[in-house]
Amino acid sequence: MFQEDQILGSLVLDHLGLISSVIDKIDLIPKIDSRFPVAHEKGAKLTMGERVSAMILNGLGFMDDRLYMFPEFLANKPVDKLFRPDVTADMFNDDALGRCLDAISDYGPTKLFSEIAFEIGTQFNLLGKTARLDTTSLTVFGDYEQSTVDNLTESGLDDFKITYGYSKDNRPDLKQMVLNLATTGSGSFPVWVEAHKGNASDKVILQEAAKRMKAFCKQLKD
Repeated sequence: MFQEDQILGSLVLDHLGLISSVIDKIDLIPKIDSRFPVAHEKGAKLTMGERVSAMILNGLGFMDDRLYMFPEFLANKPVDKLFRPDVTADMFNDDALGRCLDAISDYGPTKLFSEIAFEIGTQFNLLGKTARLDTTSLTVFGDYEQSTVDNLTESGLDDFKITYGYSKDNRPDLKQMVLNLATTGSGSFPVWVEAHKGNASDKVILQEAAKRMKAFCKQLKD
């Protein structure tokens, strides 16, 4: 028998349980935490790996919430099951996620992605002998008056500009950035990703990216 003061409710898991289980299987959170340790004694409630995992869940949750909306996105999710029992939705605020993104920017997004990708690829035998590179354009909205920022310094790329260019998603009216992705193996496992200015030329960036990726692989072997 239920007590009169008991409140019944439900939480929504959907497909996020499958994504969370994959994140757990590939040990993504420990891999990120080893590169970005946090000081719990100074008040940090979430590890960097947990923050990245939350953003992955959001990105693959058919949502496009801004950082300040994250607590609302997770409010009806079983956060204790997706992460750990003492984690709550309000911990994933824009300050926590913003500091995580700042740390990744300082470390180098391409460097972080590729280091972890090669670790996972080696662990699960997903790496092939060749790689395939291709680009896509990602359109954005807004003025972007400050359109020039420092790009991925570890790759030696030109200044990154959100600007007009050849739109692969048929939106020439919008500014864009270009995303370059390399995959390998029979399962097309992603091992390299770079962001480029919106008017970047495939003929240039694909050849240069192949050289950078080759040099990166050589460093891993050394």
